[in-house]
Amino acid sequence: MSRLWDMRGFLAARLAILGASYPQAFAEGGATSYNSKSKVKVLYLLKILREETNAEHGLSMPQIIQRLAEHGVSAERKSIYADLDALREFGIDVHTYRTSPVEYGVVPDEFSLEELMVMVDAVQSCRAITQRQADSLVRSIKRLTNKEDREVLDRCIHVEGRIKSKSDSVLSTVDKIHDAIRSKSSVTLVYKRELC
Repeated sequence: MSRLWDMRGFLAARLAILGASYPQAFAEGGATSYNSKSKVKVLYLLKILREETNAEHGLSMPQIIQRLAEHGVSAERKSIYADLDALREFGIDVHTYRTSPVEYGVVPDEFSLEELMVMVDAVQSCRAITQRQADSLVRSIKRLTNKEDREVLDRCIHVEGRIKSKSDSVLSTVDKIHDAIRSKSSVTLVYKRELC
């Protein structure tokens, strides 16, 4: 099973280090002031690194500072180094690429691009779910990788006009069957023939 990060816990721990509580930082509609933005800078940094870096390339320090500024976060090199160390301490695999200039990046370890392509193809070719459900699942799969790989996933080969289910209840039905299997209950299936 892939590693899931408890970002709320991470944020609470980071805010505690900075001397603020989680509710205090997000009171009345969220983190909008400069002070609040600076407190969630490490989360913006993680988001930027996850979306814009991969095993081949990272972002230089000036690029990181610029991307943070685009999110309304002012940062200096020293504080970014401290945030990179905090991410490493939290268990995020932050890579340092020895290029000129030095670059930093996060290589996703949940799934490889090839595995994601197989998942997208399987979802798109599944006849048991509706096209709307397939599109929703594909969007969720794409969120598991960076922007560059998302573009590759957009170019996956898929055939338009595949026969799809017309019922949105397929996924909930499958979930109920799994629950019955786990609880060792019997399942009765009733088939209905739809007249076209």
